Amino acid sequence: MAMPEPPTQGNRFTSIEPDQFNTLLNDYNHAVAQKLVELDEERYTTIPKRLQEQPTGSATLSKEEVATLVDWKLAHGKFRPTLRSLVQQNDENTIAEVTRDAFASYDKSAKDARAAKSALAALTKLRGIGPATASLLLSVFDTGNAPFFSDELFRWCMYEDSKGQGWDRDIKYNVKEYLELYDKVHAFKERFRKAFDRELSVVDIEQVAYTLVKGSVDSQTGGEKADGPSKKRKVDSKNDDDEIEEKKKANSKVAKSAPKATASIETTATASESLRRSARRQK
Repeated sequence: MAMPEPPTQGNRFTSIEPDQFNTLLNDYNHAVAQKLVELDEERYTTIPKRLQEQPTGSATLSKEEVATLVDWKLAHGKFRPTLRSLVQQNDENTIAEVTRDAFASYDKSAKDARAAKSALAALTKLRGIGPATASLLLSVFDTGNAPFFSDELFRWCMYEDSKGQGWDRDIKYNVKEYLELYDKVHAFKERFRKAFDRELSVVDIEQVAYTLVKGSVDSQTGGEKADGPSKKRKVDSKNDDDEIEEKKKANSKVAKSAPKATASIETTATASESLRRSARRQK
C-alpha cells in the first residue's frame, strides 16, 4: 500500500483551520468504501443513539453490538481474521456486566484523560479487547469527548517530518499512548473553541484524520478505496492492540501455572531419590 502524502502546513494537526477541516470532514464519505456505509451507520449513529437512550449508570453494549464494532474496526483498519472469534468467546452476560461497569465509571463531564483510564481498564478485561478496541467501545458511549485510538488519528496527532515519526510511526497500542492522544485531541478541541468559536466532537476529528490518510492514498492509486482485505494482502498484526492484550493474558496464565509445574518437578525428583535409596538398602 502506498504511503500517504505528508500533511501540508494547512493540514497539520496543530495548525489546521476551519475551512480545510470542513473540506476534509465533508470528504469523509468519499474516503470510505460504499460497502462499509452500513457499518458506519451502526458505529456513528445506531449504537451511540441506543446507549444515550439508556438510563444513567445502566448503559451496556450487547455481544452483537461489540461484534459489529469489531467488524467496523477491521474493515477500516488492519485485518485480523482471528479477532472476531476471540471476541465471540465472551458470553452475553460478561459483556453486559463489563461494559456497564466501564461506562458507569466514566465521567463524560470530566474531559480529562484520567476519566478514561479506569473505563479502559475495565473494558480490556474482555477477551480480544485491547486498549485501542476498548477506546472504540468508549467512543460510542461518549462520541463528543472519548476519541477512538485509530492509527490515522494517532499518527496525525504525533506527526513529525522525520523517518519513523510520520505516517510510518510505530504504535504500541498501550494505555499510555491513548491517554496522550486523549489530551492532544482535547487540546485541539479547545483551540477550535477559543479561536473559532466552534465546538467539535472527537468523531469529527477522527473522520478528518481518516480522510487525510485514506484520501491521500486513494488519490495516488487512481481513486481505489479501501474495500477490506485483499487476497494478496499480508496480515500485519505484530503490533495490534488486541494481539498484545491476548499475549499478556496468555503470559499471565503461564506465570500462574508455573509454580504448579515446579512443584510437580520437585515431587518427581523426590520420588526418584526415594526409589534409589530403597534399591541401595535391598542390595
